[in-house]
This record gives sequence, C-alpha cells and structure tokens, in this order.
Amino acid sequence: MGLPDFTPAQLTTIKNTVAKDTNHLEFDLFMNAARSYGLDPFRKQISAIVFNKDKGDRRQMAIIVGRDGLRSIAARCGDYRPASGPAAIVYDESSKSKTNPKGIVSVGITLFKQDKQGEWHPVYGEAFWDEFAPV
Repeated sequence: MGLPDFTPAQLTTIKNTVAKDTNHLEFDLFMNAARSYGLDPFRKQISAIVFNKDKGDRRQMAIIVGRDGLRSIAARCGDYRPASGPAAIVYDESSKSKTNPKGIVSVGITLFKQDKQGEWHPVYGEAFWDEFAPV
C-alpha cells in the first residue's frame, strides 16, 4: 500500500506543517517512512518532531505514527477491531510534577484480535508513564 505521488506544492505543505522542523535529509527520511507504512501526512497519520533543533550535536528526529495511523496499519491485517471501552488511566498524586501535571502512572486498554476460526479474543496492553514520556 503506497501513497500517491505528491505535487511540489503538497510536499511544501507537508514540510511546513507536520514536518516543519526537518532538514532536507530528515524530510526525505520522513517521506520515505510515510510511503513505506502507507500513511498519509495530510491526515496526520504520521508526523515528524525534531528535538534539539538548534544544537547540531544533539539534534534528533522522531517519526511519530499517530493513533489513526496505527489503526490504519492494524486494520490492514484484517484481524483487528478497536477498543470497545475507555482506557483505564491510573493516577497518583505523588507522581504530579511539571512534566506530569496530572500524575499519570499508567494507561491500560483492551483491544480485540481475531483468530483463524473467526473468534475475537481480548488483548490487554499497558503503558507506563516512566517508560514512554519524552522527558
């Protein structure tokens, strides 16, 4: 699954919005990732964030696949369906800080995966703030 060829004007729009801080090399890498994953930057399925953009020795780009991009990839497998309930968020007052103002400890969610017989089975996933927060 690929993306259509973008016009020069569309590439400029992508460069100035969802990949605005990228240099030429980073932008090429980002667009190749978008094409490889079959994700559309205009739909914000994929974006690029540059950290330490003014510090050449520490500069680093991260390609971010958004929720809708992840859902798009999962749907292509044919054995995925979205969660049927809300995420379970665990808070702790003692975890509140400048970088974690709500005191989030973890988030858990149950999705469903289909087996070869067509039966759906719950699959639980959990993410911990300390493991995923970009601080």
